[in-house]
Amino acid sequence: AEELDTTRVSTNFIWIGNKFAWYGTAAAIDRRGYFLTAAHCVKRGQFWLAFLRDGKLQAERARLVWRGDVKKREPDLAVLCVSLPISQTFEWAAEFTTGTPVIDVGLSLDNHSRVLKTQCMAGMILKVSEGLSAVPSDYTVVSHNSPLRHGDSGGPLVLSDGRLLGINVSETLDFQWSHLSLEPEHGEAHRPNLA
Repeated sequence: AEELDTTRVSTNFIWIGNKFAWYGTAAAIDRRGYFLTAAHCVKRGQFWLAFLRDGKLQAERARLVWRGDVKKREPDLAVLCVSLPISQTFEWAAEFTTGTPVIDVGLSLDNHSRVLKTQCMAGMILKVSEGLSAVPSDYTVVSHNSPLRHGDSGGPLVLSDGRLLGINVSETLDFQWSHLSLEPEHGEAHRPNLA
């Protein structure tokens, strides 16, 4: 996380809200105003993307362009668009394998000061596999051990140089008998077929 320029990253992703509720995070993927997030973060309703512009928190209404249907074995991904251009977007990572270091980039919102803060958690790729899509290689599933927090769904999973690997969609918990608690086992990110 020390190698990642979090000042640059904080302008590349935002949180998604619907009627003042926190639903998740999104990553800017195209300068024309397109963002990628998890489909389960945008099930229904009007959506607002909140992000920093000129050091101030602002919100823009977002249009849902496409949403994957997990029941139809599509990726848990969705594309949102705002009506204004985005100055910085993520670049996609081209090469990665099991054991590659990754960083889960998330946000926290201080409700009192209304300040968005970047939070980064490090880990590594545990497994890379094809998704359950009816179309082979429609998307890739990246399992990782970077701990996810509430609100990280739809947020970017990046390599240590900041290139986008995928979008965080879920975390698997494992019951620990020794502590009588649920502990994170691994996170999962979906990566669309870029072609």
